[in-house]
Amino acid sequence: MLKLALLSFAGLCLSSAVSVARCPDNADLDQGIVLTRNAPSFISVFRRDGGGLSERRESRGQVVHSRLSHALMTTERWEEGRDNHMALTIDVSPGELENLRPGRQMQRDVTLRFSDGTEVPGQVTWKMIRNTFVRIGDCRYSARQIHERMDFEDMNPIRMVQFYAPDVGLVLRSITVDADWKPLRAVQFDQIAVLP
Repeated sequence: MLKLALLSFAGLCLSSAVSVARCPDNADLDQGIVLTRNAPSFISVFRRDGGGLSERRESRGQVVHSRLSHALMTTERWEEGRDNHMALTIDVSPGELENLRPGRQMQRDVTLRFSDGTEVPGQVTWKMIRNTFVRIGDCRYSARQIHERMDFEDMNPIRMVQFYAPDVGLVLRSITVDADWKPLRAVQFDQIAVLP
């Protein structure tokens, strides 16, 4: 009887602990949010950094750092131990991207600068396709499906389908696509958590 009571108590404690766990939201960016993909291993840690975000991404022994003025706008990227710093200047405010609605698009000029001083002008187009959901582990987030196209001089266009979740302030799924918007490769995470 005592054993049964202890097992019931342990089960109650466990279910209480599980129900206390919550899904990270935008406020948790102050402490940091960890997105993890199991296979192949890929870990991204996002933190609020001034008016934007910083990201530290680790995959297959490579560490890449990024700064973003909005989850959809990377403004700097570099790899640890390498001289491959890139900076992107985009003529758009984060608020403009937040206000995109289904069926609407915006196009802006961009300039890509490499560590050797080379500058490449171009344009970026964001089009909001629809409102949807993204599930990561036990968490489900409302998301906006955004088609992004970047065109730079003398380079092939870069096309992405991004799933931006305003409640957490991050892109939770990203798919590189071809000219017909068919998937080529994707980043989809298995777990999301607040940085301990």
